Amino acid sequence: MSKQVPWDVIPENSGIVLPEQLYKLEIDQMEETATSTGKYMIKGTFKALEPEAQKGLLYFENFVIGQDGDLNADDPKTWATAVGAKIWKQVIDKAGVPKSGGVDLVCSQAKGQQVLAEIGVEVEQKEGKYKGTERNRARRWYRVGERPVGGASGAAAAVAGSKPAGSPPPFRPGQV
Repeated sequence: MSKQVPWDVIPENSGIVLPEQLYKLEIDQMEETATSTGKYMIKGTFKALEPEAQKGLLYFENFVIGQDGDLNADDPKTWATAVGAKIWKQVIDKAGVPKSGGVDLVCSQAKGQQVLAEIGVEVEQKEGKYKGTERNRARRWYRVGERPVGGASGAAAAVAGSKPAGSPPPFRPGQV
């Protein structure tokens, strides 16, 4: 006889929210895809390497490039103005990935490369089923060795009132 599952007592999995700090990440995968509204997007999956307490956990970043009026991001002006394109370029630069060839080649060359990310926690404010949900957001990207891994992020330290010397200013929504 098969075991009956008590579905109503199992809590929803909202995923693991990483603590606010600087992480050493390995690019596990990058792929071209689209948002639910059809906008061109590059989906990045990163695996935490350090700090040790979070080693192996995954971080996801969606680089939305398509815009209303140019869903497929065919116009170079779309790439020039899309925040997702600017952040993706920064990640590629900081990971030392060559910027030549098509997106598929850049994505395949990114696999296995390492980068640092200052990961923060934000609460979803937009109306809908995810409103109030905590989620991670990369606030800044760095080359490996550019900053020490771990510890409270610059934004978290500023909130706590003990901002370390040389830390970046607090994160503000929309900041890249």
